[in-house]
Parts: sequence; C-alpha cells; structure tokens
Amino acid sequence: MQVLFAMMILSREYVGLGTATIEAMTLSIPCISNVPENLFWKTLQKDIQNIIYASMNVTEVTEKVSIVLSDISLRKSIGLTGKDFMLNNLGWDNVAKEMISLFMNKSQ
Repeated sequence: MQVLFAMMILSREYVGLGTATIEAMTLSIPCISNVPENLFWKTLQKDIQNIIYASMNVTEVTEKVSIVLSDISLRKSIGLTGKDFMLNNLGWDNVAKEMISLFMNKSQ
C-alpha cells in the first residue's frame, strides 16, 4: 500500500523540513510539504521529483495532490527519490562531514 504524507501545508511563513517529514521520506513515503527547493542554500528539493511542494496557492496544491494520488508510479518514484535525497544529504555520515567542514573553515 502506498500512502502520501502531508505536513506543513499552508503554514505561511514557517517553512522547513521537520522530523516527521524526514522520517516519512526516509521510509520512501512521498511527502507534500512547504519545504523550499533552496532550504539547504542550494537547490536540492525538486518539486514532483523528491517532494511535492505545497505553495500558498490552495488550487495548485489541490491539483498536485490529485495528480499524485491518481498515479501510483509517480507516488512510488517520489517516495524512492525522497529516500535517496535523505540518505545522500541528511544521513549521519554526510551531516558529520558538513559539520567538520564548517568548523574547519570557521577556525581558519
């Protein structure tokens, strides 16, 4: 059974990648959220590729949800690429490397 996880939809100025969304993405569950593509100072999140971006436009969000709910292969693809995103960008090894790099640059 394929599901869709919706979190932080239409939350106005509060955007981000919360723990619940991270956990869902790590489990290959496609997520709809207001996480901006450039949350990590570069474009990593890609709408309808590894996440479903929830803008402030209710009509747009409704259309996206309808498309994703009616296409199981798209849901599966978004779920798998979302999981890859998490493992490649927010896995402990990568986070540790980024932290070391940050501290090394600050100490110089």
